[in-house]
Amino acid sequence: MTNKPNGSGSVYQEKNGRWIAALTLTPDAHGKRRVKRKVLKSKSLANKALIQLQVEHSNKTLNIRSNETVGQFAERWLSTVIPLRGLKPSTISNYQQMVYYYIKPILGKKRLSDLKSQHVLNLVNSLRERELSTNTIRRARSILHNMLETAVEEDSLSKNPVVRTSLIKKSVGEETRVQKSYSTQEVNRALTILRGSIYEGPFRLMVCLGLRIGEVIALRWNEVNFEENQLWIIRTEGHIPTLLGDDSWSVERVEGTTKSNRKRVLYLTSEQVEFLQSHQKAQKKMRLKNGPAWNSESYVFTTENGTPFAANNIRKGLNRLLTKNGLRWIRLHDLRHTAGFLAVEAGVGIEDVQDMLGHASIQITKDVYVGHVQAGSDRAVRALEDYILSGHQPVQRKIGNEFR
Repeated sequence: MTNKPNGSGSVYQEKNGRWIAALTLTPDAHGKRRVKRKVLKSKSLANKALIQLQVEHSNKTLNIRSNETVGQFAERWLSTVIPLRGLKPSTISNYQQMVYYYIKPILGKKRLSDLKSQHVLNLVNSLRERELSTNTIRRARSILHNMLETAVEEDSLSKNPVVRTSLIKKSVGEETRVQKSYSTQEVNRALTILRGSIYEGPFRLMVCLGLRIGEVIALRWNEVNFEENQLWIIRTEGHIPTLLGDDSWSVERVEGTTKSNRKRVLYLTSEQVEFLQSHQKAQKKMRLKNGPAWNSESYVFTTENGTPFAANNIRKGLNRLLTKNGLRWIRLHDLRHTAGFLAVEAGVGIEDVQDMLGHASIQITKDVYVGHVQAGSDRAVRALEDYILSGHQPVQRKIGNEFR
């Protein structure tokens, strides 16, 4: 017997004389057929009831009861749906952590079919009370929305309650990325503090070239082209926590493509080339000193015994050295933001900043640095106006074979 398609239905009479309007739903998680039924006194009433059920199903207003909880559905979604989407390991890990630490503790015991918009608002308010950043709360809300869309598609939920909640805005007084970046004075002071340490190189590449921390720790020497003064950014690495079946976590180092899935070439200044060449010589001496104990695969930046850096190694090392010497601490990713902000302040065009940072679209760059872009535009307008009003003689420019 073939299964009826989702949303189809039938009307039939039972032996006791009652008429049944039956609407076919998608199978449950175990493949079991599900049917929404209504009992009526006559065939005509049953036909009308079936039409009403089909309308409600089409409009996603059908009341569907299920014993499955949000927590149970979340586990099923993470284990059976997410692996089929071709996501990066880091993205899957982020989904797992958001569900495990933020969504399940608050909504996990709720019956999935009873979930309402008010429950979503309660989740948001609870996360705000924990003083999480707006971006983290937005991410949790987005993942919940994504998860519940799957529930709607398989008729475990009539409609997605997240849709009816408003987007989350930053609270008054919440720090912006601009406030968390370093000034040129702070960058120079940090470089002085870090000079000669194993953390100087990673800091330089993040704050001067805008590399992501995963791109820094993945960099190999064969991706540094001293002849052409180029740095090839082709991969990223990171230690990714993965949720196991017993609610424990395993952590392993994973290599992947860059965030935008595109390779990029960055040009090195003479000072950057000089630093990297000096660093390479120092690393060779360290390798000879350690002998067989040296543990490396030609990584540019390693620990003192040649072990590839982990992001956490660099985070702790920089934090210790910089705060010990009186410099405020900012996140590793804010060092990358520092590169972007200072580039815009220096008059670099927004398209060139996009290329340097490796953003997939210009809109991402504008969204982050739009305030600085506006400030740069204002300076350009004022400078042009001052130049015009000053009455300078025009400069002759050669166009083709003529001066104009």
